[in-house]
Amino acid sequence: MTTASRYIGRVGGLAVALGVGAAVFSSMGVASADTDSPDATNTSSVSTRRGPAAVKAVRPANRHSAAAVAASAPESVAKPLPAAALNTGIPQRHSSALSRRVTAAGGDRPAAGSAVAVTDVAEVPAAATTASQSGTLPATPRAAAVASALSSIPDPNALPPRFSLGLIRAGGFLTIANLSLSLLQQLSIAIHIGPTKSALNQTVSLGEYSLVPASTALVDSFYGSWTNLPGAPNTWQGRQQYNVVDPTTQATLGTVDALVSSGTPLGLGTYTGLIVTSTDGVVGAGDIPPFGSVIANMNLIAGFGWTYSAIPSPSGNVVSFALTTPFGNIPFRAYNFALNGIADHTVDNRPIDLGNGYSIAPSDPAGEIYTGSSGLLPLYQAVQVAEQQFDLRDASGTTVGTFKAVSTVTADVAGMYTEAILVTESSGDNIGTNPGQVAPAGTVYNVIYENSDENYFLSTSMPSPSGDVVSLIAGKNNKVSNILVWPLNGLDAAAPPAVKRLPFASGYGILPISVLTPIGVNDLPPRGVSVQGYQQFAVYDPEGVQTGTFNAMVTNQWDFLGISSQAITVTKVTGGTAGTAAGDVPPVDSVLNYVYVGDTGFGTSYWSLPSESGRTKISYKFLTPLINIPTWSTYDASKDLDTVTLVNPLDV
Repeated sequence: MTTASRYIGRVGGLAVALGVGAAVFSSMGVASADTDSPDATNTSSVSTRRGPAAVKAVRPANRHSAAAVAASAPESVAKPLPAAALNTGIPQRHSSALSRRVTAAGGDRPAAGSAVAVTDVAEVPAAATTASQSGTLPATPRAAAVASALSSIPDPNALPPRFSLGLIRAGGFLTIANLSLSLLQQLSIAIHIGPTKSALNQTVSLGEYSLVPASTALVDSFYGSWTNLPGAPNTWQGRQQYNVVDPTTQATLGTVDALVSSGTPLGLGTYTGLIVTSTDGVVGAGDIPPFGSVIANMNLIAGFGWTYSAIPSPSGNVVSFALTTPFGNIPFRAYNFALNGIADHTVDNRPIDLGNGYSIAPSDPAGEIYTGSSGLLPLYQAVQVAEQQFDLRDASGTTVGTFKAVSTVTADVAGMYTEAILVTESSGDNIGTNPGQVAPAGTVYNVIYENSDENYFLSTSMPSPSGDVVSLIAGKNNKVSNILVWPLNGLDAAAPPAVKRLPFASGYGILPISVLTPIGVNDLPPRGVSVQGYQQFAVYDPEGVQTGTFNAMVTNQWDFLGISSQAITVTKVTGGTAGTAAGDVPPVDSVLNYVYVGDTGFGTSYWSLPSESGRTKISYKFLTPLINIPTWSTYDASKDLDTVTLVNPLDV
């Protein structure tokens, strides 16, 4: 039985019970590849862990800096903004990782076949470097020795890429499942008639107690309606304080602060997921959930849904799961489906091997700061981590370079767990794409583990002036194989789609006029990647004259099929007149969602524009190369956003 078959068998029963089979299957990235072949590199004598760095040079990415945006936009576009400084507790970002091409050189890998196997990579000097920023090595004996040692490290890219039928079959199935869920989301919006139920400020059940919102929610990120799992479609992310209330006596037992994920990831009902980040009250007697507790409620329809919780304890998580009905709860045998390691800060401290004698890991194993939560428990969970420093380590474990990055770790019901990393800032003068060099800003790593750290896939996309370097390898049984074959070679996670004019009301258009300040990364390369951040936009009339500007939260997603989406929430109007009339700037709390199928001209556009009268102007259209087809949708994505505080970190 293949890995894909085992996975489908294990998940199928629960999927049917909950009615969300598509969501389950699409939470997995790829299936196992055949690495027990003569073409696999045996790494057992290279390091104590296996990891990939097989690469392939691809065409130069269509990268757009603020200057490029200004050059391609009408003359009235404002000049690019300086690097955005965050004015909240979210760590400041020092570079726009996905909006500019790095200037560090030394970017190309050695030609295939140049790697020669060795038996002891630990002999590479601890501070080994391969090239300076200029791409040349200093003429010193030590540099020559380092270059000789590095050139002998086995490179999976020297192996011919292998086609794995099981991998392709599972990947195709998962793509279809995820597309089906996304299309259902679009359909549910297009045909929505009547009032919209808000998912914000929901009371959450925890056993015999209730968690009741006790503060105004602070929303700092979100996922739009076209979102690949393990992101959660139509979901707001933020933080809020809750009172722990005894429903019988109405007594408040204490309070907890939590990361909150609220939305409609299935297109119906409301989902609320919490990760407790601090407490005020008696912990240990079952009253106050301690730090690291995971709690989720799903209210589907007419009183039906489910509850889930995983509460840390000295002996492990105490887990409960029950279906909720109007007639009472039905408990089920509880399994620990939530991410392990949240409470003790071990959720992301495993080194990720790069397959060439090097690995990356957080500099401070217990120093991560959780900034966001998404998912659909008990099926899968994703936890986002603020910008932190990572080490690049050689085979002996010695740090040879550092970079800063945001990351997201996930786990699902089938035992798969992943980590996505987006490099936001690189340090030192040894930045490049060669083994032993620090990854440039904009690099995206994604590792997918299959039930253990020893069986994995690693996707890597590195920006380079001479053409981005993309790799995909599989590790199994102490061997690493190059599996960068069609169709899994279609995604460059380091190259966002070209900036385009977004259609708006009355023939107006919207364009970004600043670089993106990234705060989060998700999805599962090589399938797709999504990047969250903050950005400034301008509104233009049909003749290209600018009529106003606004700040926004943004989530951009693109995949190997060429489908891209952009979700925008307005946080501040910085120029022009805010309103819903022709030529007005979309007011604060406006939500805009765009989906494009490559450059075909097909896609969808959506916006909800709240007004002072309390009535929201809503538009949903199917886009075609000839005409745009409107619908009568009444879906209000801005519902109750005026009851929360939207983070506006841009200092303009």
